[in-house]
Amino acid sequence: MQTARIGKSGKQPILDEISRRWEAWCRRPFPEGPHETADPELVSIDTYLAGCISVFVSNHGKLDRKRIYVLRSCAAELDPVIDRLTGDTKEYFTELSQLSHLVLQFIE
Repeated sequence: MQTARIGKSGKQPILDEISRRWEAWCRRPFPEGPHETADPELVSIDTYLAGCISVFVSNHGKLDRKRIYVLRSCAAELDPVIDRLTGDTKEYFTELSQLSHLVLQFIE
């Protein structure tokens, strides 16, 4: 996924969008079904990405270097797997990937 730099004046609306989408994503149940056979690491990727995004939102757009590294690494692992997913699982992980990339755009 290609990212574009966000200017300082455009950061608050992006932070608001990330926060809104994060809250909506958190209300979604973890999908049941074929994700175990598609890639058993999806549970770990979900945990790590969700943790990083949660800290980002709680810290009003700030993230430490370690979490930035984890976010970048997990997003890179998730992106190629998404096309092999279906249904609710695909929707769930697509939104998680998009949120991850929005956070990365925001902080870079």
